[in-house]
Amino acid sequence: MSRRLFIGDVHGHYDGLMGLLEAMDPREDDRMYFVGDLIDRGNQSALVIEYVRKYATGCVLGNHEQLLLEAFADGHANASALQAWLYSGGQATLSSYDQMDLLNDHLQ
Repeated sequence: MSRRLFIGDVHGHYDGLMGLLEAMDPREDDRMYFVGDLIDRGNQSALVIEYVRKYATGCVLGNHEQLLLEAFADGHANASALQAWLYSGGQATLSSYDQMDLLNDHLQ
C-alpha cells in the first residue's frame, strides 16, 4: 500500500532533507508532497528545488516562496519586498544559485 508523505520547512537544507528521506525510506509507489518553505536560510535551496521538481507529487507555496515572488513581481525588483525577503533568508537562496550579479542588475 502506497503512503502519502508530507514534508515542509526544508529551508534550503538539502542534506537534512536527504537524511529525512533516508529515515522515511520512500518506496516507488509512495506519493511525496512538499508543503512550503523549501527555500531560504540554508545554503542549498537550489538543490532542494531541483529535487522537488524531479520527485514531488505536489507542492504548495510557503511564505518564503511568496516573499520571493513579491520581491520580483512583474519582472521587476520591488525594493521593500526584496529587503523583506533577503532579511528572511533570501540571501542564502540567491547564493545557492550563484546569482548575486543578477540581483545587482535589478537594483540599478
